[in-house]
Amino acid sequence: MAPLRNHRHEMFCHQVLASKGNAAAAYSTVYDRSGHVAEAAGSRLLKRVEVQARIAEINAPVVRKSRVSLEGLLSQLEQTITAAREDRNHAAVNTSLALMAKLCGMLRDQVEVGPPGAFGGQTVEEVVDGVVEEFGSAAAAAAQLRELAGMIEERAGLSARNVTPRISAAREGRHLPMPRR
Repeated sequence: MAPLRNHRHEMFCHQVLASKGNAAAAYSTVYDRSGHVAEAAGSRLLKRVEVQARIAEINAPVVRKSRVSLEGLLSQLEQTITAAREDRNHAAVNTSLALMAKLCGMLRDQVEVGPPGAFGGQTVEEVVDGVVEEFGSAAAAAAQLRELAGMIEERAGLSARNVTPRISAAREGRHLPMPRR
C-alpha cells in the first residue's frame, strides 16, 4: 500500500506508532489540537479503515523482525540447553532456562532505586501483616508457608547426591582412591 494521499493522515499513522497507540497524542502532534478535541478526533481518525490498514502496514516489518529474532533466540537457547545437559553443565542449563523465561516474559528483574534498604519501603512486620491479610488469617498464612517449605525441601532432596564420607568408608574397611590434584 502506498502512503495515504492525505499527508496529515499519513503523519498521524506514524505518530500513533511513535506514541505507542495513543491516538490523542498523535492527533495533537499532527493537527496542533489538545484536550477533548484531540481525543475525539484522534479516536475518529483511528477508526478509518485506510488508517488502520496503513498503521498495520507500517508496523508489519517491525513485528515480523521481532518475532523472527525472538524465535531464533529461543531456538538457540534450546540447543544450548540440550548441549549443556549432555555435558552435565547444570549452571549453563539454569542460566539458559532463566534467560528463556525472561525472553518469554515469565520473569522480570526488579531494580532497587534509592538508598540501600529503601526497596519497597516495607519493614518485616509490614510484609508479615500483608501476607496474613492476603491469606485471611495467621494460621492460613503459616499453612501456606509450611507447604512452600515442604516443596523446597523436596526439590532440594531430589537434587541431592548420596555421598559416603571417607572416614566412614575407612572404618568399614573399604579403601577409596585419593582424589587427584
